[in-house]
Amino acid sequence: MDASKTKFTLFGLKQFVNKYNASVDDTYTANDSKAKLKTRLSVFGGLTNNPFVNNPDNENSLFFGTELEIVQDNEQPKHAGFVNLRYIAENDNLQYSATQLALGYRFRFINQDNFNIYAQTKFATLTNVNATYIVENPENPGNFFENKISNTEFDAPLIFGLGADFKVSNGYISLVFDSLFAVFSDNEGNFPTDVALGYKFEL
Repeated sequence: MDASKTKFTLFGLKQFVNKYNASVDDTYTANDSKAKLKTRLSVFGGLTNNPFVNNPDNENSLFFGTELEIVQDNEQPKHAGFVNLRYIAENDNLQYSATQLALGYRFRFINQDNFNIYAQTKFATLTNVNATYIVENPENPGNFFENKISNTEFDAPLIFGLGADFKVSNGYISLVFDSLFAVFSDNEGNFPTDVALGYKFEL
């Protein structure tokens, strides 16, 4: 058989082997169907101290958002990809707000019928930030001024977290402890507090 056009992927190799087996054995039955995917949509809200942002008084801010998760269409999928959009609101003591779009992956290392526990990473983020900081004038100590920041940044921070889904009716209650640490972003000195509670729907 001509293997020159065979793609070096698991599915491509599987197709080639199935074709060969079928050519030498008339009773061979191939199962070469592609993996089917399904999606889940969640809404969530929570509390964060913005662990990768300058926050000397360790102030907490509210956030809320939505997420689209893609998993394999079987009873207990272990792997998932997700796109996460969340808005962090400023408060009176921390004038920092952000809208973040993140692309990530999660692996369910405990995977039961009624609940699962997973590790996740956000490996790419696009963040729009609006912040105001009070800064001391280095040329005139004792005098302070406002430093306003407004920009959009793309990062590949590899932010790691843990989460759990609990089966309820046709969906899941989700609890996520996000932003435990990041490989390419520095923690600003505060113990990370980034907890979200939400509900996930099967689409």
